[in-house]
Parts: sequence; structure tokens; C-alpha cells
Amino acid sequence: MSTLIITPTKIVTYGEIDGVFNDLIEAKAAYDTVVEKNLINQLTLDSKQDILSTIGAENFIMKYPHTLVLFDDAMSVFKNKQLPLFKKAIQEQIAKNHLFSMLIRHNRS
Repeated sequence: MSTLIITPTKIVTYGEIDGVFNDLIEAKAAYDTVVEKNLINQLTLDSKQDILSTIGAENFIMKYPHTLVLFDDAMSVFKNKQLPLFKKAIQEQIAKNHLFSMLIRHNRS
């Protein structure tokens, strides 16, 4: 049976998440600007590839691609609502960047 849906995946450590999250937010904002203002032909090949590879897209066809961010054992990370990562995840979830955060917790027995 062939694969029907291919989901780009990037696994990072908690130490890397802030930088990766920032890159993802920036790339999604750039993608939205390129699509909304029809700037695709004005980008260099490197710029196109950088934006597309960061968000896991192959082209600029989708109007607003969605991104799902999974946090393993996130309860310990998000207990403090004052943490910058918590604020960033919630703000981007609500903002135009169509970033969805899913909190996953391991049951440790």
C-alpha cells in the first residue's frame, strides 16, 4: 500500500525549540507575505528553498499552510504561563501564522 499523506517532521530537543520555533514563525510569515503579495517570481532560488524547507512545503500553492507543533511531556514546560515559549505558542496559535500547538504528556509509571 502506498503512502497517501507525507507529513514533514522535524524532531528537536527542548534546548533547540526556541530557535526552531522562531525560524518556523518567521518562515511562515514570509510564506504568507510571498503568497498574499504574489512575490514568488521576485525571490531568489535560495530564498524560496529556505522558506519552503523550513515549513515543509514543496511550493507556494497553498494559501495558508498549517503547521502542527507537538511538545512531548509538555506539561512540565507549560506549567508556568509566564514562560516565553508558552506565550509564543499561544500567541502564534491565535495569530495569522496558523501554527497549532499540541501538548502531549507521557504517563510515567
